[in-house]
Amino acid sequence: MATRNRESERSPEVSIAEAKEILGGNYLGVEATEKVFGTKIEEIPDLPFSRERLEDAQGMDMALIFRVDTAGDKPLTIENMCGLFREEDSDIRYNEKGYFVQGSNTERKDSDELFFKELSPRPGWALVGKDGFKKFSSGNDLISEGGGYLAQTLEIVDYMEEQIKKFGAGDVPPEFTEAIKEFKEKKYELYELSKSQNSDDQRKLAQTLVELRANQVAMHNPAEVVYDAILFIEDEKKREPIPIGGKPVSRFSFKEVSTASLDSDGFLVSVGISGKNELSFMKSTPKNSIASIPLSLRQ
Repeated sequence: MATRNRESERSPEVSIAEAKEILGGNYLGVEATEKVFGTKIEEIPDLPFSRERLEDAQGMDMALIFRVDTAGDKPLTIENMCGLFREEDSDIRYNEKGYFVQGSNTERKDSDELFFKELSPRPGWALVGKDGFKKFSSGNDLISEGGGYLAQTLEIVDYMEEQIKKFGAGDVPPEFTEAIKEFKEKKYELYELSKSQNSDDQRKLAQTLVELRANQVAMHNPAEVVYDAILFIEDEKKREPIPIGGKPVSRFSFKEVSTASLDSDGFLVSVGISGKNELSFMKSTPKNSIASIPLSLRQ
């Protein structure tokens, strides 16, 4: 991955200063990451997005976020991130100086899950949506009938096709073309699995869907949802008061976020964030998944 020193002014695509100008309050880059997570970043990857793509993202109210996977000598797992924002080293819970509470309606504790204890954000720049970007409106009856996570995946593939038409294949990740091809090759197999009520078929469908390039490229993993939420919440606290007549920066507006991850039982994992900034985890089959799909585009 290409990098630049802190003193460098430009990346091959667009400078940091230009990105800040385009995105305004939707820029949450290196400085925000260092302040919130208490880490020092010496080398900064080049911005991989063109001015046109950043302007398009701003029009969709997306944020440009810089993610790291460690802070100090600790990986930024969900467990460790929650530990950074609570007063006492005890069960994760909501308190006035912390934002996240462990909650689950399953017999197994969330803290026993590998996605909680071992998964970290994928480092680098990402364009992140703050709400579901579509409402399953593609009109593809074959897939939409399957519902849930399969329909969400179709929406992501449709978005990728639209981006290629708008910007050309050279200005979007090469994975977009590969992801579209892979999905088209597998969509009828996926649709047949989605009609089955057999629990083994549903687990096979879930496994196949989360491994698709489309979902790996364009969806969060659970640790990234938590990371992005912390970054938004903490950055919002540090912002100057909005002047009279000024426009506030919108924050995450979703209540439950689909991820491209499974729990230890083979169910899809989604992350819930309440209006009080409380965190919880849900599991579902592909057919029953109703969570939002805010984009998380890395390149």
